[in-house]
Amino acid sequence: MTVTEVDVGTIHPVLIEPFRTRFWVEDEEVVDCEITYNAAHRGIERLIEGIQIKKAHMITERICGLCSHTHLWNSVRVTEKAMDIQVPERADYIRAIVMELDRIHSHLFFLAHGFETIGQETFTYRTFALREPVMRLLQELTGNRVHYSTPIIGGIRPRCDPTPETAKKILDPIHRTGHN
Repeated sequence: MTVTEVDVGTIHPVLIEPFRTRFWVEDEEVVDCEITYNAAHRGIERLIEGIQIKKAHMITERICGLCSHTHLWNSVRVTEKAMDIQVPERADYIRAIVMELDRIHSHLFFLAHGFETIGQETFTYRTFALREPVMRLLQELTGNRVHYSTPIIGGIRPRCDPTPETAKKILDPIHRTGHN
């Protein structure tokens, strides 16, 4: 028997992070598969050429609603490194806290949609219910539920500096699990 390669992709860029699949088929049986994930080119680099750095940071934050903090933080960090700007330790900690809360909500979002895809509505809603306290905490800490706009060049936005009450809300779940 002869193994035939069947190349499928690149898949249309309107899909979430396009990918390419290659199947190796022997008769009518798939004997191997390779999946290559690609990035959707959105033209962001071209869009931010020659504009003010603060506007460029605003655009990078809006690349994705789920991981907006990641894009903005990396954009700001590149600027700080290029300009040799030192960030206060407290600001680094707050940026990292927002990143971790963002990561938790993103994972729960992914999990909920995975349940939805396989038809498990109950688990979908329960997972979104688990995500909601994280979203509320992010809103209380940053003032927003989607684009947090926490890092700025040289630090964080003053509104993102947690009050003692907000800091307690962030730390309480950690203390309850015994991780100090």
